[in-house]
Parts: sequence; C-alpha cells; structure tokens
Amino acid sequence: MGSNFLATSAGCNVSVEIGPHSCEIVTVDDFEILCRVSVDASQTPVGRFPVSVRIPTAGKAVGQSDEISILLTSTVTKLVPSAGSLIGGTELNISGRGLTANSALIRIMVGSTECDVASATPSGIRCIVQMQESESDGEESAVEVFLGGQKAACGTPGGDCQLTMSDAATPKLRSVSPSSVTAGTHLVIHGSNLPIDKPTVFVGPFECVVVVHNTSTVICE
Repeated sequence: MGSNFLATSAGCNVSVEIGPHSCEIVTVDDFEILCRVSVDASQTPVGRFPVSVRIPTAGKAVGQSDEISILLTSTVTKLVPSAGSLIGGTELNISGRGLTANSALIRIMVGSTECDVASATPSGIRCIVQMQESESDGEESAVEVFLGGQKAACGTPGGDCQLTMSDAATPKLRSVSPSSVTAGTHLVIHGSNLPIDKPTVFVGPFECVVVVHNTSTVICE
C-alpha cells in the first residue's frame, strides 16, 4: 500500500518487480496495487527480495522508510507415495507452492541420500529415491527440498515430510523365464508388489518392451 499510484489510464502500465521476478498487475488505484508474483525460472524462487514499483508518468516509487522488501517462501504440501522400496528406485512426487521448473536450483534429500530430480514444475517435482544407508523395514526418512539453497517449509496435512522405507512396498521378483532369449522372444517375470503403472524392464543394456503387466506378472519382448 502507498499513495500517488495514479489511478488513471497510465495506471494500466504500472510495473512491479520483486527482486528478479515480475509481479503481474491485478488491480491498481491511488493507494494500493494488487499483483501476482510470476517467478523467473532461471532465478531462485525463495528468499528476501526488494520491491520495485515504477509508474510511467512519475518514475520509480520510493519507500517512506528503509528499502521495502518481501520474503518469498516455498512449501511442500504433499508427498506421494508415503512408503518406498528398501533398496531405492521409488518415484517420489512432491507437490507444493513456490517451487521451480529449473532443476539446476533443486536439491532434494531423502534421509542421508540425494533424490535424483527427474522433472520439475512450479507446482511439482518428481525425483528417484536412492537406497538408504540403513535398509530397516519401517524406517522413516526425512524429505527435505532445497531451492537455490533455501529449504522449503513442510506443509503436508500431517505436518511431517517423511518417506517410510517398507518391505511391503518393495517389489520382489520370484522367477524369470525363459533363461535364454533372442530378439523378439517374450520374457515372463513373476513376482509380488510389482508396480501398478507400466514398469521399465532392461536385460543388460537392452530395453525389453513391456506388453502385459500387473502386480504379479510382467511380460516383455
């Protein structure tokens, strides 16, 4: 809030910047500007930034005290799944506010190991969990999200950002047949706790394309 924001036709061209980020004008009158922060994907989305207001017919606005600044924060709101494999490889989906699409600015820790970022948007990050130092069933590992070195707050419904390492959530292979294959041969894999979503199968360095899958059987060729 302030004064002399000039609610005239020139008011439509008022511009607001919060550090390196722009703020899209929603409404403006003589005493108040309402804007929506648009985060620059190449810059860190969190931290304390100065607020700059420019009015075309008058120039830059000046604060009545010290430099006016605002703290931009990020919050983790949801983690899926809540339990993962004891030996790693779980795809962890992190939802939140104030995240970033720039994976170079993201660092995610699950327990003592880094979770490899696979994709990122301003509202969600997907990473692949690595095997933890301890493989104890039921052990809870803290999930920490850092953006540009700043830690995101945990705002999940339960108030705890954790992933439970669970034997029940660990896929198990029971058999693979036949034991010898050539190109085009169907490979049948039996097990338990296999993924509901379509898995990826490799035989050495070669991908075996999945044609049938459920939680106990995968067939690929």
